[in-house]
Amino acid sequence: MKHAAIPTLYRGIQFRSRLEARWAACFDGLGWRWDYEPLDLNGWIPDFALDFPCRFRRPIIVEIKPVFRSQEDRKAIVKIEQALGAPPPREIRGETNPYPGGWDEFFENLKYDVLLFGVHPFRESDFCTRYYEDGSFDYYEVPGPLTIGWHLDSGMGWWPETNLCEPDRLTAAWKQATNAVQWRAPR
Repeated sequence: MKHAAIPTLYRGIQFRSRLEARWAACFDGLGWRWDYEPLDLNGWIPDFALDFPCRFRRPIIVEIKPVFRSQEDRKAIVKIEQALGAPPPREIRGETNPYPGGWDEFFENLKYDVLLFGVHPFRESDFCTRYYEDGSFDYYEVPGPLTIGWHLDSGMGWWPETNLCEPDRLTAAWKQATNAVQWRAPR
């Protein structure tokens, strides 16, 4: 499903898309302070910087993309990683390791904690294997906790981020945000 970027005004700020405005409204609903397009990192301008008490030890920057899975927009992911100082993708995924201390060294030296938020909060699912007496097996999906998005973390991966707020608060804030940025006919 393709999401059109519809410029949207929220709290006097012109956002490039309704999705960005919706996330800003969600942050407000959660009581988080935010700045829109706070800095330029080698050609990548994160959509938000967040300021709220949490477990992160570095400043938090957020990219908003109309995706359902973290690796859905691979071009955007590579741009973010390279803006943060990662080498080109073939070196990242290949056997060449440009960091003597390994990828953990790359993550330790990041100046920011980077979050990627998609089209909405989602339930991260796990796939489990079910074995039968005849030796056959199949897979089934087990819904996981509600997550707000993905966090760039060790192992050069994007991992579901479930610990930023309680699921009930997130659900309520998202619903409120959706209503706050709905299109309204001019009077």
